[in-house]
Amino acid sequence: SGGAQIAYGSPEGIWIENADGSDRQLIAADGFDPDWSPDGTQIAYHDAEGIWVVSPDSRDPRKQLAESGFGSNWSPDGNQIAYFDSGMTSTSSGGFRYFTSSWIWVVDTDGDNRSRLARADIEELNWSTDGKLISYLADDMIWVVDVEGTGKLPLAPQGPLWLPPPWSPMPDLPGATESR
Repeated sequence: SGGAQIAYGSPEGIWIENADGSDRQLIAADGFDPDWSPDGTQIAYHDAEGIWVVSPDSRDPRKQLAESGFGSNWSPDGNQIAYFDSGMTSTSSGGFRYFTSSWIWVVDTDGDNRSRLARADIEELNWSTDGKLISYLADDMIWVVDVEGTGKLPLAPQGPLWLPPPWSPMPDLPGATESR
């Protein structure tokens, strides 16, 4: 078999499986929202203990990138992961407490250089195709922030939206690093 694979979460954890339905493998006992690296060699996901990266062939041990967070999303070059951290913490009863707002964080895939970029109340984001900008939703507006965290630009209010818009394969958005 072989060929294309899919990764998905279930109550049992993170699974990978060939597109023809063969060779189903559990690669993480807990976890949600798997996201393939651009080169297909790693999968990022989150669980109650944070953001993790694991090799789909399970030869390498999983690596923790952050102690909390969710919504991991690879940069186009595969060198960084953006994610949200809302301060979700586990309780002694096994439940979770959530705080009302989230922050967008970016971390190198080796776990170094973790930086906080912007506050966002919606748990979805998109990298620009060149990997220099991230779009996200907050306060019923589309926002753009550069990955250095030095610029944040609100775009026109759009009313209630559910997901940030996808990026076209264009170069940098003019003015996106200006602070407003």
